[in-house]
Amino acid sequence: MNQNIVELIDRASKAAGSDNKLAQLIDAHQPHIGQWRKGTRSCSPADAALMAELLGLNADEWALRAVVAKHEGTPKGDKLKRALKALAATGAVVLSSGASAATLGAKVAAWTIEVYLRCILC
Repeated sequence: MNQNIVELIDRASKAAGSDNKLAQLIDAHQPHIGQWRKGTRSCSPADAALMAELLGLNADEWALRAVVAKHEGTPKGDKLKRALKALAATGAVVLSSGASAATLGAKVAAWTIEVYLRCILC
């Protein structure tokens, strides 16, 4: 299991007050929280996104991290890691360019979705 996902689970559980309260907040089965933490069950991208949102983090990024963690150690996982790094690099370039977010937003979003889908379908 990806250590980042485990840290997300721990932080979200602490913010919620307990694993049981976290499960209620994200509409998950309480035993799944412990199984995600142990790595005996994969945390779904949707659940990772909900936990990230609870913490005020980027839900899209955490959903991608959950997909990468699910495929960790496989060729597909390696491709997904590269796509996530490329996505982060693109965001850094956009932020440092001083370009208008409104102008670039749609183009970056379209590119992000295209890269994500290519990696999933590989």
